[in-house]
Amino acid sequence: MIAQTAAGHAGFALGVTRRALDELTAIAKTKVRMGGGVFLKDDPRFLHALGTLESRFRSAHAWVRESFTRIERTVNETGRLDLRQNGEVRQATVQVTQEGAEIVREAYLLAGTTALRDGPLRRCFRDIHAGSQHFFASPASTLDFARDLLAAPAESRQ
Repeated sequence: MIAQTAAGHAGFALGVTRRALDELTAIAKTKVRMGGGVFLKDDPRFLHALGTLESRFRSAHAWVRESFTRIERTVNETGRLDLRQNGEVRQATVQVTQEGAEIVREAYLLAGTTALRDGPLRRCFRDIHAGSQHFFASPASTLDFARDLLAAPAESRQ
């Protein structure tokens, strides 16, 4: 049941973060900062920040896919849930939620006053930060995950 709940929560975090990045990209095509003189899409600092945020999102997304694929394969092959893998999907969920909250916060700031107005980016900011307060994004999972790492032989950590 925990892995299924984690899947829903991870999917929520991925979806909200993806939407925020898409909204920021759309804003960048039409927004010129006061005194900036160029569209955000043409500002090298903005471009670097956007590229970094996208990279962070894709890294978190990859770990979610990897951990859930592994646990699904194990259940399909053995008919049993591996508790260590269960902890891994929980931690991947924590990581994607907390990293997503930071990515969305930075996207919100990059959008400037546009993000303050009622709209998708403001809702993404609110929703991901609410989700980051959920039990499935709490430090408890990280502590359990670290304990599992210490107890596991090195070759089983992949």
